[in-house]
Amino acid sequence: MRKALVCVGLGLWLSSLGACLDLEPTTGVEQQLPQGDGGALSDECLACTRGDSALALDCAEAYGRCAENEACSSIIDCSLERSCFNLSGSEQINCSIPCGFEAGLTSLDDPAIQLVAAWSGCIIPACSEVCGFSGELPGAQDLPAN
Repeated sequence: MRKALVCVGLGLWLSSLGACLDLEPTTGVEQQLPQGDGGALSDECLACTRGDSALALDCAEAYGRCAENEACSSIIDCSLERSCFNLSGSEQINCSIPCGFEAGLTSLDDPAIQLVAAWSGCIIPACSEVCGFSGELPGAQDLPAN
């Protein structure tokens, strides 16, 4: 059941990217995008986000695929540094937008987006306690209650 909810949440997150993420450059407008205030991550948290912890062994494959993609790897490092996963699910995407720009994303069709979504959908629930993440998946607030 948990995997089904994660899959639905990921699907909602991916579908919301098209509505929330505008990759057209904005000039002359300063955007105030959210950023978490989590500070430096512990070694235990970093191990969890890589799938090197008993809490997130199922996430090792998603991390490995992401680490092999330069843009994906850059986005996860940046999102962790900005403490994006400490924010509510609805703010996480906005927090990660600068990370996508820094990674050189120019299209919503970039494979890095799906890789990041698979990785974050795994580690957010698995690592929330040890990392201080909100535990919310983007789009999860739209899931039907059971």
